Amino acid sequence: MAGNSEKNDRYEDPMRLCPECRMPISILANRCRYCGSNVGKPRKEVETLTVQDLGGEARSSYTVSGNVKEALQSFMSEEKASSDAKAREREQRKGWFGRKKTPDERMGGSGSASLPPLDTARHDLASSLGLDDFSTSRRPNQPSAAQELAHKAMIGGMVVVALAFLWFGGGFVHKKYAEYKEHSKPQAPVYPNHALEMMASGKPLIQAMEEAITALKNNDTPEYRDIAQKVREKFIEDIDKRLNAIPYDRSLMESASTDASRAGMKDTDDRIVKLMDKVNQELNFYKFVLAGIDQDKKTATFRLNNPNIPEREQTVSEGDLLQNRFIVKRIGPNFVRVEDPKVVSSVGNPRSVIARVMMPVSAN
Repeated sequence: MAGNSEKNDRYEDPMRLCPECRMPISILANRCRYCGSNVGKPRKEVETLTVQDLGGEARSSYTVSGNVKEALQSFMSEEKASSDAKAREREQRKGWFGRKKTPDERMGGSGSASLPPLDTARHDLASSLGLDDFSTSRRPNQPSAAQELAHKAMIGGMVVVALAFLWFGGGFVHKKYAEYKEHSKPQAPVYPNHALEMMASGKPLIQAMEEAITALKNNDTPEYRDIAQKVREKFIEDIDKRLNAIPYDRSLMESASTDASRAGMKDTDDRIVKLMDKVNQELNFYKFVLAGIDQDKKTATFRLNNPNIPEREQTVSEGDLLQNRFIVKRIGPNFVRVEDPKVVSSVGNPRSVIARVMMPVSAN
């Protein structure tokens, strides 16, 4: 019995599972004996032979993980891109002066220095990573010492030529540039100057003065400066005439003060500034008022309104000086006559004015 059992085990077929009912059936069966499903003939298993099966020595193998492959590929790509960019930059710098490279050199051909060769194991690793092209890629060719010297000599020659051009042609270029800048400068609108016409037509000189200064400020030209000078001289002459008018006319002095102030607001010329000061001083001297008369003592008391002197009241007799300027000629019962020796007529007679009690001075 034992022999029959061993014989049956030796000739028993290998078993497999039915794909439908999952029951064990012979590996050679075409139909399942349990469910009757057509299972077909089994396919021959692919035999995998190891180094030991073939009689060789066992070697340890290293399997590169996917993350390591991706990192290496990224690093290799960046290095190649950086190397190519530097090569293009050197090519551009040598554009004009260096020799032209052959297509093989521009593509990193045999003329350029290559990377160090890989040993057998590392070459297999690079092949498994798909990096065969990079392992044999070329570095850009480095310029030789003679090429560098020629390149520097060429640049030095161009610098010398540029300096020579600036030395001999710089003045001409500067002149042309100045002319271009002058022509390209926006032209200011021409302001019509009617000051001389206004003087000729008899209009007030203060109006002609304002017109001349306004035109000069808009167009500062030699012509307009000459017109302003002529009008200014006529205006100063007119103010002096009004200040020194004989007989004395208070209204003329006040109008002279008004016009001088208007001119000073437009014109900053020194003569106009001095004219304004002169007019104000003259007005202040003529602001005295007769306060009273003492007939027994033959004296007269004046109230002074001149900010240029410290006294505010002064008592004088005949022959004295009032404000150290006016000569007291006569003291009457209700008036005092004084003369101003600084203002004389064409025949040499001084200006004479009358002061009445608590009244402004007036012409004699």
